[in-house]
Amino acid sequence: MLVHFARKADWEEAQESKSYSTPDLEETGFIRALTPAQAAEHANAELAGEDDVVLLWIKEPELRAAIVHKRPDGQELGDLYPHIYGPINTDAVARAVELEPWAPGGFVLPKEPSV
Repeated sequence: MLVHFARKADWEEAQESKSYSTPDLEETGFIRALTPAQAAEHANAELAGEDDVVLLWIKEPELRAAIVHKRPDGQELGDLYPHIYGPINTDAVARAVELEPWAPGGFVLPKEPSV
């Protein structure tokens, strides 16, 4: 299972087209994803205080786009991060959960869905 933090409006738009993309996909060539173990730290470091965030639980085997797990540029050690090289087909999303911030602006993430 992979996770991705989407903007609510972008996720709602994807429901009609059956394909989710990020505004920077064309520029970067990939959608940034995370493992469930990486998600809480990322959410609280990068998204604290935001109120339009949807957590997507993605079934990796069902993605049509290629996935490469790699370290950030310039790092030789540390976590590998999933990069999704193309749009996310919405039928690969097991669950989408709108996140509510809690004081002091961070998030408590829901448990991984059983698939």
